[in-house]
Amino acid sequence: MSSHLSELIYEKTTIVLDEVQSVEGWYLALRSLYSEGKLKKCRIWCTGSEARHLLESGERLPGRKGEGITIFARPWSFKEYMDFFYPQEADPFREINFKHVNQHWLENQKIDWEKPWKEYCLSGGFPRIVGEYRKNGQLLDSIWNIYIDWILGSWSKLRTPQRSLSAVAKKLCETLNSRVNFEAIKKGTDIQSANTIRTLLEIQEDHFSIHIVPRFDLQRGIFAPAKQKKIYPIDPFIARVWASVGWNIRRLFEESIPSLNISECAFLTQTYRSMNAPEAAYLYRDSSKSEVDFYFDECAFELKSNGNPTKKQFEILNEAPHYFVAQRKNLPVLAYLIGEGRAS
Repeated sequence: MSSHLSELIYEKTTIVLDEVQSVEGWYLALRSLYSEGKLKKCRIWCTGSEARHLLESGERLPGRKGEGITIFARPWSFKEYMDFFYPQEADPFREINFKHVNQHWLENQKIDWEKPWKEYCLSGGFPRIVGEYRKNGQLLDSIWNIYIDWILGSWSKLRTPQRSLSAVAKKLCETLNSRVNFEAIKKGTDIQSANTIRTLLEIQEDHFSIHIVPRFDLQRGIFAPAKQKKIYPIDPFIARVWASVGWNIRRLFEESIPSLNISECAFLTQTYRSMNAPEAAYLYRDSSKSEVDFYFDECAFELKSNGNPTKKQFEILNEAPHYFVAQRKNLPVLAYLIGEGRAS
């Protein structure tokens, strides 16, 4: 295989290896070409119809990520979604920086974006899923299975029983939006060690299906070590995929998935950036046992379906350089302002 590929490479070359998992030793051929310096001006795309088969057929190429810019292919932000499908509604807000407005401005917005926000929370930001939802209003089970296979495929080399993996996925969905430690996730599963839970979730984070949100200490200005984590799927549709794994749903995914409160998950997706991204965190004060949902780019965000933050939460919010309290009616506008657009 390496000799055949070597003949195809000339100056700047892009090679796509489709269904590569069916070719024995494919990763050894790429490693050999890399070691010979043949891939310096070559871009290789390795794809497969089933993620678990692709992972099982090869291994990573540690230290061989290439030189130059590293690209993170993130899901669409709500800003991108609105700019593409609702350009007229989005136009008055397109150039506004969220740091240039305040809570009073946010509360005075009278627009109703509940419909597009609901759509976004169903389809998430994966272009293929967005396209299918916009075209047909639903997804085929075969498409759901692609993303289920991605999550299960990431775990395939650990030889952990699928019932155990499903239990972890279910626990993740049940603790969505809450601070949780690995020991708490272990409860209700047949996995014996919290370290195994850590390994399972770190693998999923490495494969970009979840994001573990750290704690930020406002007073010291540092990310603080904490046993309690906030763990989110990377976008709202992937949260629903995790639910289908957790409840072991095998058909009629759309109708069978239990209801999830994924507004925080969808909001977190807005903090992803193409490059040089500040890391989103949550705020927590040990003395008052109070928490604020997110801290991103020197701004604190508390998400409320209804009502207002508590007095102790306001004490934390007031320590941040900038803050917003987002309720259901104005959450979509705030999410739009935070998200990165294509022009960025």
